[in-house]
Amino acid sequence: MVSCLRVVAGAVALCAACHEDDVLSEGRSEMVKIVNLVLIVAGLAVPLGAAAHARPSKCLLEVNGTSYIEGACDFRPLSDGTGSFQITGPKGTYFAYLLVDGVDRATAHWNEEPGASHAHTPLGALTRDGPCWISETTKLCAMAEP
Repeated sequence: MVSCLRVVAGAVALCAACHEDDVLSEGRSEMVKIVNLVLIVAGLAVPLGAAAHARPSKCLLEVNGTSYIEGACDFRPLSDGTGSFQITGPKGTYFAYLLVDGVDRATAHWNEEPGASHAHTPLGALTRDGPCWISETTKLCAMAEP
């Protein structure tokens, strides 16, 4: 585990050291997404940089026709600068991460097992539709509370 953290820390340091005019900066955005995904899937659930504070929102997480989060939730933008975010339902029973990887394109993971502490189940590729991200099996929405 310590060696894995050292590898991730090294990748983070490499990403942070890149500047716009560096040749390495071309892969910086992709590296940030990969490191975020590794952290999420590994169960560490720690986005790069300081995470923004959660704010109350209205959310929907529907998988294969079943709603796991519907209504009040916490919305937490990830600090990777891509528009990626986490939603968490009441009591933290279910949560999901959405990682934006292009214009109106994203991948998502969720914890599937109630109360599990890591987003171990992939939801696959999703496309944006207003405040929602959808696929044939998944609908993930987050709307700010008025």
